[in-house]
Amino acid sequence: MSQLQSALGQEMPTDALRAILRAHPAAAEVYENLHYAHAGLSLASLELSVTTEQAARQELARIAAL
Repeated sequence: MSQLQSALGQEMPTDALRAILRAHPAAAEVYENLHYAHAGLSLASLELSVTTEQAARQELARIAAL
């Protein structure tokens, strides 16, 4: 993991970075977490982001009802 973090922290051409992140979704998730301040969740599909948020809200509501 530290090697991936180090690699994603290096400067690289935008096109190369995008190609890597498209080819490796797990690396894209790590990149977003490392660079959240400027990347946010811009690499995740909107549908996936909305679905994940809805599932989290449902789970939190279920836990709160216990």
